[in-house]
Amino acid sequence: MAANEAVVLRHQQDAERLDILADTARRFIQVIHDQEHLAIVDASLDLARQTERAVSRRVSAGKSATVELSRARIALARMQLEVEHARHSLESSRVKLVSLWGDTAPRFSNARADLYNVSGPAPFEELARLLENNPDLVRFTSEQRLAETRIQLARSRRSADIEIGGGVRHFNALDDTGLVVSVAVPFGNRSRATPAIEEAEWLQQSSPHQLARKRLELHTLLFEVDQEIRHQIQAVTALRGTIIPLAEQAMRDYEKGYAAGRYSLLELNVAQRTLLDSRLELLTAAANYHRHRIEIDRLTGAGLAKGATP
Repeated sequence: MAANEAVVLRHQQDAERLDILADTARRFIQVIHDQEHLAIVDASLDLARQTERAVSRRVSAGKSATVELSRARIALARMQLEVEHARHSLESSRVKLVSLWGDTAPRFSNARADLYNVSGPAPFEELARLLENNPDLVRFTSEQRLAETRIQLARSRRSADIEIGGGVRHFNALDDTGLVVSVAVPFGNRSRATPAIEEAEWLQQSSPHQLARKRLELHTLLFEVDQEIRHQIQAVTALRGTIIPLAEQAMRDYEKGYAAGRYSLLELNVAQRTLLDSRLELLTAAANYHRHRIEIDRLTGAGLAKGATP
């Protein structure tokens, strides 16, 4: 039974180790996300500065109302706040990552990963077969074998351990010698063993049901994650291939139109914000894709990414 208990403990450690690797990978992806977020809003801040200067020139030339300069400066100030918030978020995610290996301050300057590299997952049927590698399922199977061992052990204790002894004794009063036999029969062994047997049998009977329920639960969760990852792939493809190129072209057209006096500053700001929101949406979809891949790896017991490249 000690060997079976060691197997269960080892599978428990495997599950905990996989959870730690998954947590590390998620925090790494968050660092990559926050770095890219900062880069995107930084670029938008530069664009806001250019717009503020363009509006200032138009106001000085009498081609735009002074109120437009105030609106441009408000947009610039808001973008500066977004950049500051993104910088703080990045610092926090970096500290959360290095805390996993006992550091309090990051020792790397930059984390690197191709966040926008998304590819289709394996067919769901193949992923479902890999679920049998899930440490939780493996642990349930080992616990079932352990329950069987406990039943055998408990049943063996139902039989009384009768101790028989004997020897030769000399009786001084009678000046005689006799053979003495002793029998020790412990009372209550059967009654004491019965609860242990019942408990072990209950565990043995419940283990298959728990295993089936856990397998169904993991299968359902895997299906949901698989659907989400396919949706994120579609989102990344649409944003990169269609939405962002159109938003970039629209912004360039509005910039030219504003310089020529055909469009208002409000229309230009809307075009700029649309482009920014589209880029941030792409970032979120790409990061969610990798988070879902980590979850699939955790569910199927596959390998996980470990750490950042300084």
